[in-house]
Amino acid sequence: MGLTQGQSSQSTSKDTAAVTHNACSKNTFELYPYHLLLVAFVASIYGLYHELYGVYREYASRHSKHHHNMYFASSQPSSSFTAIEEPPTPESNCTKSVFLPYVHKFKTENIPLVKVTIHAGDDNVDIDMPVDTGSTGLLIGAPLLPGIDPNAGTRGWQYLSSSNIVYVGRYLDLNLTFHGANGATAETRVPVLVVDKSWMCPWYDPSKHGFECPSGPDGQEPVERDVGGITYMGVGFGRNKNAEGQRTATSWGNAFLNIHAINGEPVGSKDIKAGYVVSTKGIQLGLTKKHTSDFAFMNLDRGVTHGRDARDWAMPRMQFRVNGRKSVPGYALLDTGIPQMYIRAEDDMPIPEVIIKNPKAGTPTVHRVKNGTSIAVDFGTVIGGRLGGVKASYSFVVGKESLMAPSYVVPGRQEPPPYVNTGRNFLKGYSIAFDALDGRLGFQPVPSYQSNL
Repeated sequence: MGLTQGQSSQSTSKDTAAVTHNACSKNTFELYPYHLLLVAFVASIYGLYHELYGVYREYASRHSKHHHNMYFASSQPSSSFTAIEEPPTPESNCTKSVFLPYVHKFKTENIPLVKVTIHAGDDNVDIDMPVDTGSTGLLIGAPLLPGIDPNAGTRGWQYLSSSNIVYVGRYLDLNLTFHGANGATAETRVPVLVVDKSWMCPWYDPSKHGFECPSGPDGQEPVERDVGGITYMGVGFGRNKNAEGQRTATSWGNAFLNIHAINGEPVGSKDIKAGYVVSTKGIQLGLTKKHTSDFAFMNLDRGVTHGRDARDWAMPRMQFRVNGRKSVPGYALLDTGIPQMYIRAEDDMPIPEVIIKNPKAGTPTVHRVKNGTSIAVDFGTVIGGRLGGVKASYSFVVGKESLMAPSYVVPGRQEPPPYVNTGRNFLKGYSIAFDALDGRLGFQPVPSYQSNL
């Protein structure tokens, strides 16, 4: 789910932002020159030598012994780095992992939930927490946390563009406990936006409206929402824009990447590899060889502030085709927060669309991709400006029922870069694994989908 955030001036909490050398890694820098020289030799046949040589220098600096420090980060695609296939960090050195089953069976209509306890003052509040891979950061309505001082925290806001909702409140660092299968637990500490006010605000402009939802362009009044039921947990990556001064749309604001205890025992970088697997069954916190051996991995581009937090990665590269026309390369968001798809192309790639009456509150009419339009999406690594090494592919016809088809498709304004938000039905075809340490995204076909290939 699209996310924008803001906050007033504040310091970053060190206990949620620190990243140290990860013992799940091993220094194999000595092997890389030979590996990459061989790749460069082969690539030169296709005229890619100079590009790969630049990548080699960037890659070598990434994995030198001086790479690991304390970092602070945010995420967005970086145009200065092209991902290439690279040796993964071995998960075999990390054995700690916890499975979080969903509260209810996975369905297109509903966002998946996991069981969480929020430790707020003297209160321990149990919540069935929504899991949104399309945003990053935690939001909880103030009435749900009565143990929190109403004046505590630093003022902040968040805006979910896909739902046109504005949240205003206060940021506080809170402890959370995830409840897994067979009584297992995992603990984390992250910034939380305790929400005091919220509006449905379709005309909201995050660049100028800040902490309020103004009247609409035709005099419409904003619809204030009840904050007593607000619970939201964004655990996605590649969602932060560095210029927005955001706090929780970052690696240290991601509850799944900051686990510090499992089953009551402290864990560190030698025990758990930062990352998670998302499927239709639940969430696997912490990557191990057992849980990732069957995944096909692609590499991710660096986020804009990857140099300050090595867990900061951009959205995955992809290409899509509409009605069988030429492939359009761009970026993708695998989003459990919504049932629909969003798709955006450039001017030379028109997407058939219609205007219909809005079935929800807001503007009178909405745009939709026309029924009968075929859409195909491929995920893979970009080499020489072209997508290669495809790791996952799927296609559907808008309006025709199929396993991975979204509930509907929304066309975006035609502008660069091309972009696809798959919606949550992508998980009906593929489980995904995000490796925050090595910057990889893995895909594992779901058996029911694979049998239809």
